[in-house]
Amino acid sequence: PEIDSINEILHQHKISNIKIFGSVNDVYQRLSESKICILYSYYEGLPTVLLEGAYTNNVLLSYSSKGGVKDIVHDGINGFIVNDEQELQSKALYLINNESAVKRLSNNNTKVLESFSDESILDRWEKILSGVI
Repeated sequence: PEIDSINEILHQHKISNIKIFGSVNDVYQRLSESKICILYSYYEGLPTVLLEGAYTNNVLLSYSSKGGVKDIVHDGINGFIVNDEQELQSKALYLINNESAVKRLSNNNTKVLESFSDESILDRWEKILSGVI
């Protein structure tokens, strides 16, 4: 609901490298065009948007939560987990101004996503069901 006011602030400050789309149907396309995926939420179960961001090679930036954020965002490896808005802003500015860090962090998504592959999940279920875990 705040999309118009946010876009007005971006326009007033002459910020052209940030786009606010609101709800979209083409999530994969939008994320493929971006470099940083920010989850601006304090509470998430399994944050699918972070998986989508990792899959499209975005650096991930999220608040810490009791849900699955830490399973997807490995702090300092493929993005950053922050505790407050000041830290979120600081890390976002760091990434916006540091292309080499964006490349380094986004390249680590492949390793993180391996734990979400069909094979990895099926292997864990087999272990659970056979009583190994």
